[in-house]
Amino acid sequence: MNWDAVSAIAESVGALGVIITLLYLAREMRRSGKATSMHAYQQLLDHISEISKTIISDKEFRALLIQMRDPEFEPDENERMALITVVLMAMRNYAHAFEMYQEGTINASQWSSLAMGLDNGIMNGWFKRSADDVMRGFSQDFQDYVESRISALEGKQL
Repeated sequence: MNWDAVSAIAESVGALGVIITLLYLAREMRRSGKATSMHAYQQLLDHISEISKTIISDKEFRALLIQMRDPEFEPDENERMALITVVLMAMRNYAHAFEMYQEGTINASQWSSLAMGLDNGIMNGWFKRSADDVMRGFSQDFQDYVESRISALEGKQL
């Protein structure tokens, strides 16, 4: 065997090794991306769950949330602060979920199930009256989405 043939075989084996390595790395990156997405989604669900636990564990706050459904409800300053704090925490989570959906981190089904909670929250009387205060600071895309959901849901109620 001459050296040219040995060199050609070695180059072929080396090229095959590079191709196999690249395929392996691509597969691992895809797996890692999926794992990261799932972890981010799970963290989001955990945050939403924490807010729910806070609400469920406080009888007075649950009563306040029920009152806030009334379009005529006017909270006092302490109630207003509590409501704004919890609503902002929830809206941050929904805004984050909305961004994750737009980026493709979560799929349409996952976003749809989260958006049902958002729909329930934005349709109470106090939120609709306070939306300008609550929505300030969120991305314009998210603000537009919330406004479109309010319009769509109000259309269903008529």
